[in-house]
Amino acid sequence: MSAHLLREHCVLVTEDQEAAREVVGAVWERHRTLPRGRRYAVRWHQVNFRRCSLAYVDHPCAVEAWCEGPLGDTFRLLLPHRGRIDNRINGKMAAATPRTAVLHAPKQDLQLAIDPFRLLMLGLD
Repeated sequence: MSAHLLREHCVLVTEDQEAAREVVGAVWERHRTLPRGRRYAVRWHQVNFRRCSLAYVDHPCAVEAWCEGPLGDTFRLLLPHRGRIDNRINGKMAAATPRTAVLHAPKQDLQLAIDPFRLLMLGLD
């Protein structure tokens, strides 16, 4: 997956953490991030359908992230191509890796320890 997927549906490409928080908060969840290192960057492509979406996310930096309140009304299946995201969902750990998908369900508390990754994310509401 060297080329970026869903290129025709680019939502965001930035190295500005505040800009990313605002845009990603609108298409994913309201959240806060704390970079683990000096660099911050994210690329988010997303195509929306009726009651579902498909996103490609390239996140080449490590961060800690906290959702501001329980998750909204959407189920999200994380399908990493590379990298790792450690998910603390309602206090229980689940690692999203290229061998293991993770599902975020509505009304869950979520904290993330993110290593650089690329993934596809299917959203269903």
